[in-house]
Amino acid sequence: MGGGAEDIGKDYEITDRHVFRKYSGLSLDELAELLKTVEGREKLLVAHFLCENGDPRGPDVLWSFYRDCPLSVVGGLVCFIETCGDGDLKRYTDKIFTRFVEALKNTWSEVREATVNGLYCINLRSPEYRKRVLEILDKVALEDDYRYVRVHALAYTAVIKYGCEKVERVLALISKFYSEENIRGLVEFLDSDEPYFRQEAA
Repeated sequence: MGGGAEDIGKDYEITDRHVFRKYSGLSLDELAELLKTVEGREKLLVAHFLCENGDPRGPDVLWSFYRDCPLSVVGGLVCFIETCGDGDLKRYTDKIFTRFVEALKNTWSEVREATVNGLYCINLRSPEYRKRVLEILDKVALEDDYRYVRVHALAYTAVIKYGCEKVERVLALISKFYSEENIRGLVEFLDSDEPYFRQEAA
């Protein structure tokens, strides 16, 4: 039988399960040592495991796989931001922030959507990035060519600026943007100075 994309996907799934079973009992130091000897997807997965556990030895290795596995890489970096210690957060946030900005240029919408989530996580743990994160989310909401990415950016903008309780109403109104009445209501509800909402209400 010829090997198509589906076959490759199954092989990866089997490999992932095998690697997980093989390495799940190892310490972070042992996993970090493995990065010196393993190659290919196995190396990506070990680096991902390190990122999931907030280990600073994972992010740079993981990023080296961005071109071939962008979604896995962005997901791993998000995990690192969520789980790393405060010291590692301070050392790595600027580098990861820059990489997230790069990932927003990816042609795969799922990668951009995951990156929006990563930027929100940076905002949660590093409030000094709030202004920069909001500027980027506003740009994504204005310019991304995929509706779900725009909605994702808008939802996180609402959470950052107004709190979680506002999000459900925001999402409900976003789906009705083609109704002038609802657009005006949303502009009043949020901040009318935000470029996205000014554009939608024009």
